[in-house]
Amino acid sequence: MHSLERIGRYRLERRLGSGAFGTVWLAHDDQLEAPVAVKVLAENWSHRLDVRDRFLSEARLLRRADSNRVVQVYDIGELPDGRPYFVMEYADAGTLADLLAEGPLPVPDALRLTALAARGTAALHDAGIVHRDIKPSNVLLRTATDGSRRLLLGDLGLAKSLAQASGLTLAAGSAGYQPPEQAEPGAGIDARADVYSLGAVGYELLTGTVPGAPGRIVRPDRLRPDLDEDVVRTLMRALEPDRERRWPGAREFAEELERLAGRGAAGPAGRGPTMPGPGTAPPDGRGLYGAGQEAPPWPGQGPDAAGQAPAVPADRMPYSGGQASPNPTGSGLIGSGQGPQGSPDRGLDRAGQTPAVPADRSLDGDGPASSSQAGHEGHSARQEAAAPPDRGPHRTGQASGAPVPRRLDGIRKRLGVVALAVAAVLAAGVAAVLVTLVNRGSPADEVRVADATGRVTAEVPASWGRQLRDSGWNPKALGLRDGQEPGLAVADDLAKWPDLSTPVNGVFIGLSEHGDVADKVNALAHAGCHYAGSHAFSGAGWKGRTRTWTDCSGGGSVSETALARTGGAAQPQVYVQVREHADRANDGTTAATDRVLRSLRIA
Repeated sequence: MHSLERIGRYRLERRLGSGAFGTVWLAHDDQLEAPVAVKVLAENWSHRLDVRDRFLSEARLLRRADSNRVVQVYDIGELPDGRPYFVMEYADAGTLADLLAEGPLPVPDALRLTALAARGTAALHDAGIVHRDIKPSNVLLRTATDGSRRLLLGDLGLAKSLAQASGLTLAAGSAGYQPPEQAEPGAGIDARADVYSLGAVGYELLTGTVPGAPGRIVRPDRLRPDLDEDVVRTLMRALEPDRERRWPGAREFAEELERLAGRGAAGPAGRGPTMPGPGTAPPDGRGLYGAGQEAPPWPGQGPDAAGQAPAVPADRMPYSGGQASPNPTGSGLIGSGQGPQGSPDRGLDRAGQTPAVPADRSLDGDGPASSSQAGHEGHSARQEAAAPPDRGPHRTGQASGAPVPRRLDGIRKRLGVVALAVAAVLAAGVAAVLVTLVNRGSPADEVRVADATGRVTAEVPASWGRQLRDSGWNPKALGLRDGQEPGLAVADDLAKWPDLSTPVNGVFIGLSEHGDVADKVNALAHAGCHYAGSHAFSGAGWKGRTRTWTDCSGGGSVSETALARTGGAAQPQVYVQVREHADRANDGTTAATDRVLRSLRIA
């Protein structure tokens, strides 16, 4: 129970969230009989005058904007202990980040929502304010009294007046959404910094992934091949590292997005819009839907959500689309049921390249450094290397109207408290690329696979290297800090990975820069499998312990290893999960796991 029950005339109902400098409460204005949000400065900062001034500055800037595309401030005051607070309108429909929990949006919706955010940003710029931290979690959604949905910009904690921004000396912003000039102290910024961030938001709404480092961003149509070239051009112009080459302002960017959304620029494989057409989201902020119109569910949330997404080639689908089964035991990182429903992959790049290369081939010269559209830091692309003639990628199947992948956050509700670790790669919805290979070499051959960043590489049996997901993972699946880290999953059939009763051979590797991986792995157990003990591993600059389960319900086995540097460095650490079907498990999961571990390389 929180100690505060009232702040002035506002009756506190529940805490909505806490940040570095304050806590936001859902409250009720008893006099006006309306819900409001109340932001209170955190106690541990109450003695810092500079932090207090920054807190109050956010309220003043929100008020100065005076736009119905920006969160409105109603009141400001002080608690008895001297801490300031301000009262804002309550955004009851969540944020764009909540929408992204269901995966990428239909193209028209993504374009319109980005345009609305750009209109709100233009209002800030008109008021002489640069936001500096535009990202999906700071773009709020509110249900109006007529049932329409409004988009609002919020969290101006980093905002500055444009007059001050040119002389900023501290770097600020969020990785992936931050333009290069904003990351460089003293570089000075202007309104075009927010244009870059808006481009990153649009990129994520369309692809499900945060873009990589400035100047090293994968074209969005390589992650979502159905995108129209004009959409790609528009986004990439917003994401130009050189601000002189970006859209000159947020309003111009919004106008182009509205034009593309109005003409239905979804590409040949796109579906029709799920939101109303042009005219329903005017710049004056009347909402996403006209007065009197019933507001349909947000994309991906309604009963027909599965039919709203662009078509995805069938050979890029890691899941069969079967109904998900919850993990009743919550034990282990491999769920007891099937994978989540409707979680197909996005497509292979048009060049037909694959990250899987023979074990004796070096990645040097074929990797990111030598490709104008590769070499992306973070998790927004996959490592590329040309496949040899006898092991080239093989693409089969026709286009299918399957939904785009769901994020890990969206499937955790169905997989139980402890979700399948590889689901962080299979269903994270971040730059995920499934590569289907036909390996014509000997089954004894091995291939070296790599994640999107190129930091994680390992050798696996060629027969396992049929499908690769290289988009990274979220260590939160293992109970570690939430965030995106390098990782990959490679198997003969990734669709079967979440279910221990199905035959599959493969490897999951995830890097973690925070926390004790060994502690989490030691706490895991797998219902339906026999614990066969553990053994120590040391080699290739790594040491750790492998725990093995055999005789699983499907006849296979699973091993899990936590690795740390032999030199004593605390970070990074590595989590490795190996699955073998009964036909191979007879050869010894321990031996197969050790071979993978010895081949592991972390850059």
